[in-house]
Amino acid sequence: MNPSEVLRRIAGIGREARPIARPSLLVIEIVGLSRTSLQTALKKSAMPFLQKLLSDEQYELFPLKSEKQLAEIVRETETKFKSQERARAQALPPPFSWSPPAKLWAGVDIAAGRPLVHLRLAVEDRPQSAGEANQGKKDLRLRLEDINRSIRSLYGKALLSATADYEVWILSEGPDGFALLPANIVRPQAPDGALDAATAALAMQRASGRPIGDAAALHSATTSEKALRVMTYNIHSCVGLDGKLAPSRIARIVRGFDPDIVALQEVDLKRSRSKGEDQAARLAHELNMQVAFCCTADRGWERYGHALLTRIPATVIASGLFSGETKLSEPRGALLARIEMRGRSIYVANTHFGLSHPDRSRQAQTFLGPEWLARVPAEAPLIVCGDFNMKPDSLPYELISKQVKDAQLVAKVHEGSGTFPSPFPMTRLDFIFLSNHFAVERISVVNNTQTRVASDHLPVVADLISA
Repeated sequence: MNPSEVLRRIAGIGREARPIARPSLLVIEIVGLSRTSLQTALKKSAMPFLQKLLSDEQYELFPLKSEKQLAEIVRETETKFKSQERARAQALPPPFSWSPPAKLWAGVDIAAGRPLVHLRLAVEDRPQSAGEANQGKKDLRLRLEDINRSIRSLYGKALLSATADYEVWILSEGPDGFALLPANIVRPQAPDGALDAATAALAMQRASGRPIGDAAALHSATTSEKALRVMTYNIHSCVGLDGKLAPSRIARIVRGFDPDIVALQEVDLKRSRSKGEDQAARLAHELNMQVAFCCTADRGWERYGHALLTRIPATVIASGLFSGETKLSEPRGALLARIEMRGRSIYVANTHFGLSHPDRSRQAQTFLGPEWLARVPAEAPLIVCGDFNMKPDSLPYELISKQVKDAQLVAKVHEGSGTFPSPFPMTRLDFIFLSNHFAVERISVVNNTQTRVASDHLPVVADLISA
């Protein structure tokens, strides 16, 4: 199978159906490129797309130090998948071979039913003799430019895949190897921050679906040990702006930030448009979290609303519609829950306000009243998340911010602001509010190629500590 056919298989080009995408991993190995040479190439702008991954797509560069070859790590990782994971992987594209059209291509490694694709791109970064040095440097830059273009193309096809939800890794083995990975995927245990074979295998399992083994061995973004990570995300029924129904893509985005609490809005339950799936349960299963669902629209067997995912079970205090909503075409409501975490009760609310200003004003007053937030004890920590469809200069915002503080305004580190629309986020509709029990170490609006396509809103992630 030629390279163009490989890309067609990855992208699912020519398929009329848009199936639910399954999680998978595309590992691109650059043979013969050391971490030192890569860093030099990045400084000289010889690989601009890889630089873009680091600067715009939240990728990070780690040293890779392993006594095993990458192909061996991939094969060992695949054998650890449980039987149900292998059965699910049968829906992925069939195996393919790749006949190298030029010296650039080293080959492809894939087997039937495996959710990992391992491509090898060859480069020689050391001239064979001093006399060949000048020509070698020139050829190296050309080869690096070819590899840069190839990775850019593969990355784009992976994100647009209709058959699987590919995450893209770029690695090189050897004494000075490297791993270019999406941020927060893995936090190596080694003092020098290097990735070893065991950690790489665990991370591969995690990126390809539910991890097998000790998931606690993986550490995500650097935060205080006492930090609580909270995410709010309007997932648009898991339908991206590319038209693809992809719950696993949403799960991958959430998993990458390893949150303790996730507030999701626009979640489908057994609706025909989402192939009859219970999206909240599906996401909770893929993320290995507990789930509570709030139904705001019940049309017989089809339901719609928002969900709260937590690492530990949550006790639902109230869930349902705001008063006076039943006659509206799209009723609104909230979910209020209590979780016991680190020896204390923490209250969490998730809501989704309406589209008109009068509706939002009424909903804000109801939300703050005795049916909802006023039920929370004054001494108890409170986290309020949601898609409020309001702007910071509006009356609903003023009402809510008098009771709880806007996390974006008090964060020590603040990355991004607008959350809607995701391709060009011009306004902030998605908020995290907090009681005075919390301080905010960092808050980020996650804006990269994947989040700009996965939903019409961008997710917001906050790291909280006790004030």
